[in-house]
Amino acid sequence: MREPRDEDTLNTDSVLLGLRALFRPAAAPGLTAGYELRIRELVVHALIHEGTLQAGEGPLEDPDLVLETDFSLRALLTGELSVDEALESGKLRLVGDRDLLEPFVETFRITPTPAGAAS
Repeated sequence: MREPRDEDTLNTDSVLLGLRALFRPAAAPGLTAGYELRIRELVVHALIHEGTLQAGEGPLEDPDLVLETDFSLRALLTGELSVDEALESGKLRLVGDRDLLEPFVETFRITPTPAGAAS
């Protein structure tokens, strides 16, 4: 899969589908948190409660953590961009409980495709 470009478009359905596809319940066994993702002008939310996910369109009332970013979210979830690098570069801005960022990243981690695997 190629890297996203600035001229690429993103829509709510693709982000929600991505969150649901990437969600790893085993990575969030005791996690209960509400996340709001602001990706450019798009806003979605993810409610995680003890290994279950409820994702939806729009803002979340009283989120525990708000993540404001761009296409850099993909690099963060693949590990190509560290949390510290994302924050220091301004590619990621947070509002709320920063301690919930690492669990978010681990819960939605994108596992790299092994070299030579069919794409």
